[in-house]
Formats: sequence, structure tokens, C-alpha cells
Amino acid sequence: MTYNPDFSKMDVRQILTYCFHVPAEDMRGDSIGDVFSSLRENGSKHVVDGLLTIFDRYAEEQASRMKGEVFNSSRKIFDALRLMFVGKKQEEFFVVLLDNRYRAMDEPILITKGTLNRSLVHPREVFAPAVEARAAACFLIHCHPSGDVTPSTQDIEITKRLREAGDIIGINVIDHIIFGANQYYSFVDEDLM
Repeated sequence: MTYNPDFSKMDVRQILTYCFHVPAEDMRGDSIGDVFSSLRENGSKHVVDGLLTIFDRYAEEQASRMKGEVFNSSRKIFDALRLMFVGKKQEEFFVVLLDNRYRAMDEPILITKGTLNRSLVHPREVFAPAVEARAAACFLIHCHPSGDVTPSTQDIEITKRLREAGDIIGINVIDHIIFGANQYYSFVDEDLM
């Protein structure tokens, strides 16, 4: 008889132990980032590198399947793209373009890569693909490699500026979502938009 575990009820450590035979005592922490850091410290860098490759491939597949799907909440965006930011070492800023029914027009578009804790974003770069694609709306997304999803002063200022630019050109900025290791921050959910 084959055992088919319910992965939705397993934490990261249990999944790694089951799928990759990584000893549970080699892993510490709750988030994927914490577990990966402890595995690197314990000499299992090859396991971490392999898992990151798997996550990258899976995230790319998830993102490529977004086209035509309706996205009308921060949670739905987070669920669809959460693995895209696993193991990132620097901030990356993306835009998800939507039609007038909030269907994704394509996979997320990378606008800029930043440094460890900063991403330089300009409205011209954010809205150029939106204008070209004739998008009606968009989600702004970026990651905080530290895992702390609290918006910086710069995050708050650029969100305000991008929202104003979107209003001027007729592209609704639905939300700005900051991705962390296993959590997210939505400017709309927190009444900052």
C-alpha cells in the first residue's frame, strides 16, 4: 500500500524530511529561509541549492499559468506567487497587468532588481509595459529578502507616487504587496491606499 501524505498539513521540515530524507535535527526555524540557513550551516548546501532550483522552476510554472486568471485580492496574488521570492538575496519589483475584468494579461513583469534592502522604482518603468499592453489595472509587488514585510518610508512614498501616476494615465493600481519569507503586507488591507 502506498502512503500519500497530506502536504498541506505538514510544515517545511516535515516535507523536507519526507521528500528529501533531510534529518529533522539538521533544521531550525519556522520559515523556509530559516530552515535553509540552518541546512547551509550544517553542510547541506547542495540540498538547499537543489530545493531552490525546484522552487524557481515551480514558481515560473505558476507565474506562466496566471494569464486569464482573475486576481482581485492580495491573498490570491500572494498564493499564486509566493514561491517566486523564496531565497531572493535582493529586492525585486514586479507589476502584474490586468484587463478590465481583473484577469492577468500575462505573467508578472520584472521592473527592477535592487540591493539587499532597496529597489529603485520610477513610474515611467512601471507603467511603460502597462500602457503598451493597454492594461486597465495592475498590482505592484516586491520582496523584502529580510523576511520583514513592514513597508519602509521609501515603500510608502513610491506607492503613493505610483498610485497618483496610475490615476493620471488611467491605470488603476489595485494594491502594492510586499512579499516576505512566508507572509505578505498589503497596502490595501492595511488601509494605506
